[in-house]
Amino acid sequence: MSEATGWEARTIHRLLEYSPKKGGFTKNEEDLLEADLLIIDEASMVDTLLMYHLIKALRRRPISFWWGMSTNFRRSDRETF
Repeated sequence: MSEATGWEARTIHRLLEYSPKKGGFTKNEEDLLEADLLIIDEASMVDTLLMYHLIKALRRRPISFWWGMSTNFRRSDRETF
């Protein structure tokens, strides 16, 4: 992603600054992320709990692009795309 965009790419865990000592993410509703653009690659592979923490940590809702293969979704989910 970095090579394609020229911007730093991070995993969601790294973006939210996971801390084993804290037992969670340091970026959260009390210490929000600031982003004007959020690109999630392989979005179909992000579990619900991690997505919950990501959305909770956003100051405002940035422009978002979500990439993922439709084959990674359940058949009933794919029918809505």
